[in-house]
Amino acid sequence: MTKPVKKVVINGRFLSQKMTGVQRYALELTLELQKLHPDWVVVSPNSAKGAASAQSLNVKFAGCLKGHLWEQLVLPLVAKRLGADLVLNFCNTGPLFASNLLVLHDVSFKRHPLNFSRSFRIFYSLLIPLLLRSVKQLVTDSDFSRDEICDVYPIQRDDVEVIYCAPSPIFIDKGLARSPFILAVSSVNKLKNFDRLMDAFVAAELYQYELKIVGDNHGSFNSDNYSSHLPEQPRVKFLGRVSDEDLVDLYNTATLFVFPSLYEGFGIPPLEAQACGCVCLVSNAASLPEVCGTSAAYFNPEDTLSLTKSIRELLADESVLQDYKLKGFQNIDKFSWGESAARMSRVVEEVLYESGVCS
Repeated sequence: MTKPVKKVVINGRFLSQKMTGVQRYALELTLELQKLHPDWVVVSPNSAKGAASAQSLNVKFAGCLKGHLWEQLVLPLVAKRLGADLVLNFCNTGPLFASNLLVLHDVSFKRHPLNFSRSFRIFYSLLIPLLLRSVKQLVTDSDFSRDEICDVYPIQRDDVEVIYCAPSPIFIDKGLARSPFILAVSSVNKLKNFDRLMDAFVAAELYQYELKIVGDNHGSFNSDNYSSHLPEQPRVKFLGRVSDEDLVDLYNTATLFVFPSLYEGFGIPPLEAQACGCVCLVSNAASLPEVCGTSAAYFNPEDTLSLTKSIRELLADESVLQDYKLKGFQNIDKFSWGESAARMSRVVEEVLYESGVCS
């Protein structure tokens, strides 16, 4: 006889955080998982009660602590009280004293440590190895990241599951007219390479175009002061953080989306852009060739001239833009949060079976 699953708890700390790619992964995957398993409970800090995304989830709010303190002290106690057999952690960290499935999106903090604040580097250097020693299952979101994790930590490749990201269903082609601007979307930090993008954009001398950059700095990063570029580059517009609705419209009206990142564990924004019919010009580094395949144009992110040349060539040929637009639509069909949730569900079942919870 099959032993019923007592409880699976999802770490809902992400509901109290700003939305970046990591939080987007957690939210979209959780939404799909709760369709498959309505009894899987999200446990989140009380500070997340006002989060709009929490309204669509089965959430139990608990504890007045915030951040890592909540995750280490409150979450494991609530999980134990609920009789949880497994805690799913989708945002790189989790409680040390719990039975965990952990999603580690990348090891940028090891590959590019100076991009992060000193306190963040110290904390992750202590916490991640401890979590990896006790985790029931490790998951990441690309083959590239799996190889990186196994290179940095003593982990076998077969012990890491890969579950892809996908664009949210809100990102669709609305058929809007394209406007003369280039769009970039990401957190503002050195690895996102916006300084080189701005230099390449100015060098391209396409005076009818603007460059619009969406995103703000996260407290974990050491940030460049990009505002120093603005007086000399009036056609560069920093929009900061925008709503999802505004982001969809920006993707739908941009002529070109550029993603110049030096390091990504996956890279959701190019897929969001493609879902909205926007042509992508992306870095040839890290996970991006794996994610975009032949559906995007590429450049060397460490070569400003390469980026300048690519921008000019793409914007000069409407037939090439249309070709990449069609390839983008074909590419996004490979990624689905529903399929990713189904895969995560199977991984959870395997972990519970191996732990003796299911038989």
